[in-house]
Amino acid sequence: MRRFAGALSGPKNARNGSTLPDNCRAKEIEIAEKLTRVALFSLAWWILAEGNLQSWWFGTLAVIAATLTSYYLAPGRRLFAPLAILSFVRFFLWNSLKGGVQVARLTLAPQAKLRPGILDFQLQVAPGRPRTIVAGSLGLMPGTLGVQLDEAKLSIHVIDITMPVLDELRELERHVTRITGKNP
Repeated sequence: MRRFAGALSGPKNARNGSTLPDNCRAKEIEIAEKLTRVALFSLAWWILAEGNLQSWWFGTLAVIAATLTSYYLAPGRRLFAPLAILSFVRFFLWNSLKGGVQVARLTLAPQAKLRPGILDFQLQVAPGRPRTIVAGSLGLMPGTLGVQLDEAKLSIHVIDITMPVLDELRELERHVTRITGKNP
């Protein structure tokens, strides 16, 4: 079938075999995104309520408020990329475990030779939420703590300056960029 300028495009309509216009497809995507947000906030509430159905009268209000707030804070965009979040969680858990073992080994050694210090790190993620996520995530990783965030520079306190913190930070930035979809 040949397409002409002005011809309808999009998926076939199941009822009559006609093609849906692009604006109908956009509406379908918008509805799917809204339902996804509601489903995710509902799941979060169910987890927080530990599956207790008696609190759903309040949970419904909380889910509605969270959904509306998410549209105020992030209008017209995805909140996150699910596969990127799974990759980030895997990265974060592995580095937390690895870093925890490393810090324990350093601190429990008979002749602990810790070399604490402050490292300056030039951020390469976009300003705003991505930089805040990097700084916050860093504080949860063993042996590190974000001290100051100025524009694109993050000062980090490390328990031992010989730890490969800067390499891990670059990888953390890549994960945050994939999650937020924002490049610098």
